[in-house]
Amino acid sequence: GDKQIANVFTGQFFFSDEPIEYELFRSQARTYGFDEQEYMAALDRVPRLSREQVDTSRAFFARFAQLLSHLSYSGIKLARAMEETRNLNIQLTASNKDLEAFTYSVSHDLRAPLRHISGFSKILREEFGPQLPDEAKRHLQRIEDGTRRMGHLVDDLLNLARVGRVDVSLQALGLNSIVEEVVAMLAPDIGDRHVEWKIGDLPSVECAPALMKQVFQNLLANALKFPRPRDPAIIEVGQE
Repeated sequence: GDKQIANVFTGQFFFSDEPIEYELFRSQARTYGFDEQEYMAALDRVPRLSREQVDTSRAFFARFAQLLSHLSYSGIKLARAMEETRNLNIQLTASNKDLEAFTYSVSHDLRAPLRHISGFSKILREEFGPQLPDEAKRHLQRIEDGTRRMGHLVDDLLNLARVGRVDVSLQALGLNSIVEEVVAMLAPDIGDRHVEWKIGDLPSVECAPALMKQVFQNLLANALKFPRPRDPAIIEVGQE
């Protein structure tokens, strides 16, 4: 981390062009109580190095220390990155569990009352339809339309929750075939309305078919929803 934490020593040496003061070392041996003969023999074993050798060695060890510092710092960064990745994976696992719990709640807790409302409205229409006044029939129709729209909203929520868990497998596909399939799926929502579809010549693209189908399903369902008062409702699909 660009901080000095130690010095590296290679041992004692003499420069090869440096004269040795033998009398100084004999004096040291006597001063410190060393055996003079052994001390001088050790002196003769001290390496004689040229100044070029010393500079080369010093440069090597400086570079070696710098390399160790960089490697250590890189190791610290890698350890931190691995820890952050581990924490993110833990958070992602928790988020997926929350998403699964949400999906379960939507599919069970919301669909059940919708089925009840739809079922009882059908019973009213089938058993008491002829006896109901026109205004009551209109209210009953609004109830059925509302439950159907709510069902679509539940489906949209579930599809949105699944998008992040769909395995993306790309393949070349013509968009016209997807649009035609979605239009056929939306036919029951049209009812007795007059809707004119104008589908242009769409390109072939590399896409995930399931996700691309969901895109057009959302877009075209909205296109059917908003122009309800218009007769005919014209929905165009093209490209620029």
